[in-house]
Order: sequence, then structure tokens, then C-alpha cells
Amino acid sequence: MADDDDEHDIDEGGEWVFLPLRWVYVLEDGGYSIKMPGAFLELIADRIGVLRTTLMSDADDPSLRPLFPTAYDQHPEYDEEYQRLMRSELLSSRLSAFDTVEQTMQKERLTESELYQWMQSINAVRLALAERNGFNLEEDHEIKTDDPRYYDFEVLDLLTHMLSEIVGALRAGGSVDDAGTRD
Repeated sequence: MADDDDEHDIDEGGEWVFLPLRWVYVLEDGGYSIKMPGAFLELIADRIGVLRTTLMSDADDPSLRPLFPTAYDQHPEYDEEYQRLMRSELLSSRLSAFDTVEQTMQKERLTESELYQWMQSINAVRLALAERNGFNLEEDHEIKTDDPRYYDFEVLDLLTHMLSEIVGALRAGGSVDDAGTRD
């Protein structure tokens, strides 16, 4: 899905600038297309790989907390039972979504279901990255370039934009409502 014909230029500071920043398109036949620079697709694949490894090797990693949310805040015993019953299903769902993204990265056309899996995967990576770095997704952050978290913040920004693009395309295609849930 990398778009070799990306519009790009070099700004006066020698940095690459990619235009347009629209990456997800609704196709006339009802499918979807993702057109991103190959480096961005590689970044997404890398972050999915890192998260997959963490999910498979360190179930107690604090960055995974938002991927397995507490169901019963007031009743820890109920929540423990919920986690026992649902964690493997949630894990399986996440891993399946990751597989779909990895298998469809080079496809020219995605189905609604495949794009929905992209949405789940991008959001999972985003949530784990924010948790690991202490970023509050509800607030605007200003991170200085000398902050050791700066690169991760830029990746988070890219993932947030990608998630927004996917939700917008699903909404335009009629499969996601204004709340971001399936119709």
C-alpha cells in the first residue's frame, strides 16, 4: 500500500515533508485503500511487532493496562473473574487484528472488516505507547525535542492521525457512526 507517487518535497531545513496527509480512502466499490509512505507503514509494522512481543511475553507489563481495562472498579473480585474469563479472548482478538494488518499492508483494496482490524490495531498500539510514556490522550502535550520521549510522542501523533483517518473513512463508507462504533 505504500504510495511511490507520494507528493513530497524537502523544506528549507532539509526535512522531508509528505503531502497530502490523507492516507485512507473510500473506494467507489465500497472498499477502502491506504496510501502511506513506506516508512510509515514500516513504523506501524514495527510497533505492532513490539506490542505483539510484549503481549506474548510479559502479561504484567504496565503499558498493557489500557488493552485489558478494568470491568468492575468497585468489585475487585468480579473484575478478577472477568479478567480470568475474557483476557484470552481479548488477547486472541488483538493478535488476530495484528495479523490482518500485517497481511494487508501491501494490498491495494481493503474490506470494511480489514479496515476495522486496522482501526483496532492502531488504537491498541497507540494506547500502549501512551501508557508506557505517561501521555494523557485527553490533553494536548508540548514535548520538547530534548525530552527522551519526544520520538514516541511523534509516533503517537502519527498513530492518532492514522486512527482519525480510518474512523473518518469508515464513517464516510457508512460503517461507523459518529461515536466511532459499528452501525
